[in-house]
Amino acid sequence: MKSLIIVTLQHFKRLQKDKTAIVWMLIVPVVYMYIFGHAFQRNQDPRDARGYLAVLNHDKGKYALRLVQNLKSENLNINQLDSLPAEPLLRTLVIPDSFSAKLKARQKVALTLRLKPSADHEATTTVTLAVQKARWRLMADMAETALNDSLNQTEVWQNIDNSRPRITLKSEWAGTHRVIPSGFSHQTPGTIVMFTMLVMFIYGGIMVLSERQSGTLRRLLVSPLTFWQLFGGKIVGLLFIALVQIVALLLVGRLVFDVYYGHSVIGMTLLVLFFALTIGTLALCLGFLVDEEDKLVGISITLAILLAALGGCWFPMEIAPGWMQTLSFFLPSGLAMAGFHRLMAYGYGLQEILPYLGGLALYSIAALMTSRLLLRKIFRV
Repeated sequence: MKSLIIVTLQHFKRLQKDKTAIVWMLIVPVVYMYIFGHAFQRNQDPRDARGYLAVLNHDKGKYALRLVQNLKSENLNINQLDSLPAEPLLRTLVIPDSFSAKLKARQKVALTLRLKPSADHEATTTVTLAVQKARWRLMADMAETALNDSLNQTEVWQNIDNSRPRITLKSEWAGTHRVIPSGFSHQTPGTIVMFTMLVMFIYGGIMVLSERQSGTLRRLLVSPLTFWQLFGGKIVGLLFIALVQIVALLLVGRLVFDVYYGHSVIGMTLLVLFFALTIGTLALCLGFLVDEEDKLVGISITLAILLAALGGCWFPMEIAPGWMQTLSFFLPSGLAMAGFHRLMAYGYGLQEILPYLGGLALYSIAALMTSRLLLRKIFRV
């Protein structure tokens, strides 16, 4: 055990001498978290957010006014125009002057929804759906009027407005957490996952590579240390470095940015431990596989950025294409991010993240076996 501890502490001594590594482990991630946490911070409950829609009504007939009334009942910020401005608005609905007359004559009539390409995609989707709902409600109102010959159109519509809805939609929160994550709550896990990979792949791999090139690793192999003491010391050393970085960033997120990590302490602890072990063992593999430091740095940066992008560290995977969402569940970064979101955003516990822990465990086992084979092959132990 003493020999294992000595080998483990060598990693910390080497890391302390490299001030740049400390900067990239702690200072840069915190600055990154601060900037992007503020950039994507929501100042209001997303449920109360209203999509903007300008309405230009060329027709003042009953059907056009009824359509506008239906739009106002949706969660929209309606701006009624008298004419089209010179500068295109985000979203503009144009009702033609023949709208009511054609509907009354049972003729087809087209509405025009003008969308600015630079408008927010999520808000545009919401507005488009609201316009479709208002159109369907108008068609239902017309059908109701046709079925009530004894009443005039105004009376029918008043009865519809005053009647209780036959179908109601009840929305509930998914999970137990009642605060929608945004800003720091969304940015913190992404920053932790990305910078842990970046630091461990570069500095963890360089530690192993430099020991190979300087002959330190060969001397250790011929020392009284057993193979498993040496191999275990390398694994534990890299694991502890990753844990120090992750725990430090978690504390910054909680104490400085007031990030909520869920109620499952066991779940969060195991997720952090399994992810740190996965990244540590992958860094060990890189140190054994690559023979040049410059090449190792380039591969590490490319790999970390690629895994961060495909794993959902930069943006929610829900907005990504289907193939990318599926791929993320086969990547260590995607498994870690999915686990963080289950604990933080949904308030779930250990049971709900077991599949992601299992995936990280498989990565760790594969990397451990690969590192062991590479070490035996390189030095013929």
